[in-house]
Amino acid sequence: MDQANEFDRLEKFVHKLLSQYEQLLDKNAQLQTLLQQRQDEIDELHSRVDSADSERGDISNRIQHLIEEIEEWQSAFASESEEQVAAEAESPQEHNESRDEQHDGQGHGDETTGSEARDREASQQRNLFQVDSSDGDTSRG
Repeated sequence: MDQANEFDRLEKFVHKLLSQYEQLLDKNAQLQTLLQQRQDEIDELHSRVDSADSERGDISNRIQHLIEEIEEWQSAFASESEEQVAAEAESPQEHNESRDEQHDGQGHGDETTGSEARDREASQQRNLFQVDSSDGDTSRG
């Protein structure tokens, strides 16, 4: 009977071991499935990040192009303004007559000349489009 008892104990131990092995196989399968789901999610997120990076690069390029166009416009405007100032300095009498004709004799009570007023306006417009260096804009160099 002692031997039969030992076989019974061994049989129970083997059944218990097989049962635990099957549980581990099931758990392994669940974890493999979960791992695959997480890997798919990671791949999707990487794809979204790449897409966002690409879009951000496109937007950055477009903004840089707009800034360059504004700077070109400012340069052209400054050149025109300087040419006008130079032309007015050469012939202030002609300019005053032209200004009087444009206003049809209407007095504005402003003692500044047309040249001074345009210079002030040009300066204000240039200031309007200047980028403050404290904004942290390091993309322009």
